[in-house]
Amino acid sequence: MINESEKKALYTLEKKLAKSTCRTDKNFLQNILSDNFKEFGSSGRIFSKAEIMDLLATETSFTDYELEDFQAVSIDEKTVHVTYLIPPRTLTDDTARKGSLRSSIWSRINGDWQILFHQGTLRP
Repeated sequence: MINESEKKALYTLEKKLAKSTCRTDKNFLQNILSDNFKEFGSSGRIFSKAEIMDLLATETSFTDYELEDFQAVSIDEKTVHVTYLIPPRTLTDDTARKGSLRSSIWSRINGDWQILFHQGTLRP
């Protein structure tokens, strides 16, 4: 069972991933993404750790977003599944973005939280 302190730590990490300053920080991403990280993007593309790090490093129109309805459920003593919603927003280049449903699997690896898997699904 996940405790409140762990849930807050994971919320904080997900919030950092919602900020452009952290998304473009290769050191931050190197430490937070597990070596076998995989993402199923809302675009329908599948990304590895190296691919997502390269993509995020070149993001120019990203707008920080908020997390709504953050939930965290233990899978086992070291692994947690988190879900949340991202509301619709407008990017810095005036492109409108639909909201999305987000799901991440985090694991405590060598004492630190790392993300193993992430999926984004556009909301209708």
